[in-house]
Amino acid sequence: MRKRKNTPDVTEELTELEQPDNEQELAEEDFEKDEENEVAEPIVIKDDSLPAKLERFTQREDLGSKKKISLKDILGGEILTGSTFRKQLGLIAICVFYIIVYITNRYQAQQELIEIEELKTKLQEQKYYSLTRSGEFTIKSRQSQVEKMLKQTPDSMLATPSEPPFIIKTTTEEE
Repeated sequence: MRKRKNTPDVTEELTELEQPDNEQELAEEDFEKDEENEVAEPIVIKDDSLPAKLERFTQREDLGSKKKISLKDILGGEILTGSTFRKQLGLIAICVFYIIVYITNRYQAQQELIEIEELKTKLQEQKYYSLTRSGEFTIKSRQSQVEKMLKQTPDSMLATPSEPPFIIKTTTEEE
């Protein structure tokens, strides 16, 4: 019994009616079987409309051959002409756009953080300066310091009063 070539996984036996009588018929049958195994190319009708052009552009070139991508293809640039790359071109463009936005945003955020740190340092310096000046003003505005300064100045006519202050009462018309 002979096995058929058309069925790769299932083995069917030929019946006695199907068996060829001589070797010439065997060769002709094998030739016919091989012709049946060939993939018939589809008839392509040229349509120049935009949707048809887009469909032809995105169709796979070789449906049967799935070639592994090698380093030579990547470095040589052949990967850019493949149909899978063309199909994913929009996604790749969006990813590149978001990467650029991410890098720009990160750079801007770092610049703002640097500026914030500089402003914090300046604010701290101004607080210290203000505290120093406030302390100096408090020391100089004490009564004892004011009297001491007045005594050191020869042309000053101001002096500390020897009598306590008194209240002047005035009568108003309401009373």
